[in-house]
Amino acid sequence: MCYNMDTDIIKYVSSSTATAIVTKTAVSPITRIKVLQQIESYHKCTNYINFNTSVRYIYKHEGIRGFYKGNLTNIYKSIPNYCLKFPLNDLYLNNVIKTKNYKSIKELPFNELLKAGIFTGTIQTSVTYPVDLIRTRITQDVSMFKQNNGIISCFTETVRKDGFLSLYRGFTPAILTSPVYIGLQLSIFQNLKNRDDILSNNIFAAGTAGTVAQLIMYPGDTVKRHMQIDGINSNQYTNLRSCVTDIYKKNGIAGFYRGILLNSIKTIPEIIIKFSVYNYVKDLFIA
Repeated sequence: MCYNMDTDIIKYVSSSTATAIVTKTAVSPITRIKVLQQIESYHKCTNYINFNTSVRYIYKHEGIRGFYKGNLTNIYKSIPNYCLKFPLNDLYLNNVIKTKNYKSIKELPFNELLKAGIFTGTIQTSVTYPVDLIRTRITQDVSMFKQNNGIISCFTETVRKDGFLSLYRGFTPAILTSPVYIGLQLSIFQNLKNRDDILSNNIFAAGTAGTVAQLIMYPGDTVKRHMQIDGINSNQYTNLRSCVTDIYKKNGIAGFYRGILLNSIKTIPEIIIKFSVYNYVKDLFIA
């Protein structure tokens, strides 16, 4: 990645917007199935027990459009995510290089790269969390979420029913895990890119970064998803502990990793597209 000190807002917004649209649309079908697999135990259903049954069930009840349900919300969430993610990480690392007298990003130790990523992830998660919650709720099928679940109607109904703070339901597991996930993703990627061997290849670096980060932090994402949909029809969880306990009682440790196979499959193409599109569009402004 290029870490030139560039404050051109148009460049960053254009790069981030293009990245969000292309990346999220490309992996939208897998993303939706993954989320449905994560949360189906909450609804006590087994329609998404594996990839084949998931595809058949969605196609039968919702058609091709069903595979892209929630994608628009995901794009809305991802645009500010990317607008914050890459520029904040760039600026943080450039400040470290300047203040600690490193010659370039290649000299930065892993802990500095990780701190930059966690800093970026904390801000990103805090700012975009309400959109993430709405996206999770919209992703549900009609048997799970019977009311009209358009973006605006879901937002207004959530606020009307439980107040503005309900948009941050499940924020605790998110803020405890998402920044670390983003930090690991960015730092592992850059650490590998800093090498001068085969491991610095974009595809290998991006795939490795995404796979390692999600394997470590995936349970937190599952808990977050369960808490995000809790309270729509009834309240099953009184707090974070009750949510974790309930998931464990129903499915054991495996319950926290529902959908991880699909997430692993989509991780490599998603991150390759993400970093490639972002850097390609950004470079168009430099050329």
